[in-house]
Amino acid sequence: MNRLAVKACLVILSLVMSFAPVQGKAAASVEALLAEAQDKWQELVDISLVLCVWQFDGQGSLTGELSGQVLASQHHRIMRLEVVEPDILEDQIFVMDEVEQTLKIYMPVTDQILVRDLKEISQEQGLDVDFERLTKLPSQDNFNVELIRTEKVGEANLYVLRVEGRGGTPGEQIPGIQYFWVDEVDLLPRRIEAYSEDECLLGILTIRDVVVNPSLSLEDLVYLPEDAQIIQQ
Repeated sequence: MNRLAVKACLVILSLVMSFAPVQGKAAASVEALLAEAQDKWQELVDISLVLCVWQFDGQGSLTGELSGQVLASQHHRIMRLEVVEPDILEDQIFVMDEVEQTLKIYMPVTDQILVRDLKEISQEQGLDVDFERLTKLPSQDNFNVELIRTEKVGEANLYVLRVEGRGGTPGEQIPGIQYFWVDEVDLLPRRIEAYSEDECLLGILTIRDVVVNPSLSLEDLVYLPEDAQIIQQ
């Protein structure tokens, strides 16, 4: 089982469930931006996007990379990741279900479905999967959030946010510092960079081809080959 793919599931879940689409231009201050997105997050029913993840060892060396198609639903509390790259993981499917508290991993090479307990695997990966918390933006009660600048990338205007967890915050698992590049129009992140406390790069995540509210069915989210062998772990 690929640890980067599992971690990508957990991380992307927190991201796509944390930012809501907002019509029109967002207010240019941290407080107004967070307040506006928080008011509007319920408009996000489901989402489709393509993500790419790069993981580093803290010394500048690339240790893993992953790209794939993500489908996620607020209503069903399910996220699906279909891996495209690397080739060794191509066509693997990860289905994270908050209702069942399971992570199902379909491995096409062996035609098997590995079923893991969601809480157990999130603890193994060092991430606290609390779906109620993950459906909200980082609170300024628990995080230092700073709007440091705006950037134009192609035709998109992006807010750049610096997010740092406050020491001793219970239940929060964001070490070091993260930078979010957030689209000005829909308030969805397009790029995230994570750094250790000593400012070494740990990971980069990019998001593209975003489709908000594509009307995903439950079958779209959970389908796995019916004849695959199921392994409970």
